[in-house]
Formats: sequence, C-alpha cells, structure tokens
Amino acid sequence: MNKMSLWYRMPASEWNEVLPLGNGNLREAELVTSLGGICKLRVPHAAKLVVYGQDGAPVGTASADDGCAEFHAQKNMRYRIAT
Repeated sequence: MNKMSLWYRMPASEWNEVLPLGNGNLREAELVTSLGGICKLRVPHAAKLVVYGQDGAPVGTASADDGCAEFHAQKNMRYRIAT
C-alpha cells in the first residue's frame, strides 16, 4: 500500500461514518459520500457537483444543457425500473 491509500477495517454502516468526497465547496449541502462494502458501493451525488457538456462548455450552453437532460433522463429511468 502506498502513502496515498486509505484503508479501513470495516465498511461504514451509518451515514455519519462515511468519508466525504467532493470538490471542497462547503456551501453545497450535499457532498458525495460512499457507503457500502466490498461487494457493493453506493455513491449518492449532488447534480450540481457533476460536470456536464463537452470541452468545458459553461452551464447554460447547448452542449452543457444536453448533457444535463441526458443525465437526468437516465437517472429517472433507473428509478422507474426500481419501483
């Protein structure tokens, strides 16, 4: 294991035991967290933290908006299948 590795004895079982990951923007209420074990990993996300579009297109441009629509359509499809 190298110096940049994180290793834990057991997976987190509660939300307050998880390791927060994100872009450092503390104004966002939702941070990316991982909760699970070796066989499963659940990564909830805040859509505002995900970068959309092509070639760094700013939000509000056609390519960025197309990426947002596609992302949310796929996310909604998974919710419909699960219910």
